[in-house]
Amino acid sequence: MAQCPELLSVSLTFYEFALVADRNDDAIYSPTELQDLLRSLTLSYDDGEPIPNQVRVLTERFDIWYRSRNMDALMHGMSDLYERGYRVTSSDRVELDRVMR
Repeated sequence: MAQCPELLSVSLTFYEFALVADRNDDAIYSPTELQDLLRSLTLSYDDGEPIPNQVRVLTERFDIWYRSRNMDALMHGMSDLYERGYRVTSSDRVELDRVMR
């Protein structure tokens, strides 16, 4: 069964968001990157919180936005990252091109 274009668009945009949030493209989120990522999605960040719990909350947020096709909230989060100086890097573009094939 083919996915509708809106769901694919939300998935790809969320993936782009995740790539952008890894500011230095090392495939590991530093505490600052993780904090910025969560806060840009209006999720709380507590450096004492176990990372699996933070990932679970992030996954739940994505699932809700995916089901509701909430591109506006996702784009607001991306905009927040851009305001913090995050950018789509050439490495991000290569990865996005790879998954688009």
